[in-house]
Amino acid sequence: DNLTLAPIWVKKTPKKEAEAIAMKYLERVKIPDQALKFPGQLSGGQQQRVALARSLAKKAKILLLDEPLVNLDYKLREDLRNEFKNIITSDLSANSILLYASTDPLEAMQLNGDIIVLDEGKILQNGTAKDVFENPTNIKVSEITNDPAMNILKGSIDSNKIILNENVQFKIPKHLKNIQAGTYHFGIRASDMILDDKGFDFNIDIAEISGSETFLHLHQNVLNIVLLIEEVRNF
Repeated sequence: DNLTLAPIWVKKTPKKEAEAIAMKYLERVKIPDQALKFPGQLSGGQQQRVALARSLAKKAKILLLDEPLVNLDYKLREDLRNEFKNIITSDLSANSILLYASTDPLEAMQLNGDIIVLDEGKILQNGTAKDVFENPTNIKVSEITNDPAMNILKGSIDSNKIILNENVQFKIPKHLKNIQAGTYHFGIRASDMILDDKGFDFNIDIAEISGSETFLHLHQNVLNIVLLIEEVRNF
């Protein structure tokens, strides 16, 4: 009834039709088996999904979702994140506005809409997911939109090389070849580095296993980086 009343009150929908709408959205948020329970009988995550289904059932013109997946377990979060793409394209009208607030950059990017990056109430950047990810306007945006945060390394360009310290120096890549010599901050994503016997020597501080990935926290002198391996590895 909690969910059925939304289309009845807002759209004056007949009860039978409203019940069908309610079940449709309970199925979309993966809890059709909870339809006959009272709110107090639901877990926090289930209550959150009922609230989401109720908002969708209303066909609201403006829908604000504040971290709607935060209380859910990892597998369910992944499933519903994919389902959101279908909901956005098929269940919201062309005139509807969906505002999806998240502290998880992966969630924001996977929805593939327009991104607004906020920090302490200030808009740092806005644009398509692709543009914000590939062309962050400043260091803060690069940290916020990557998980783990992008490695920001202070170094210099000199003699056609990038110099991070006396031991870590390499030829400047083509896309930076027109930058003049000087001191800079360089951003390197954890996923853009690999382990290689021919590479630079680093010490492993922590090997952190997260799901099917391993994060290596490395250092060489005062140079600290995080590297992502897309498999589970013990070190």
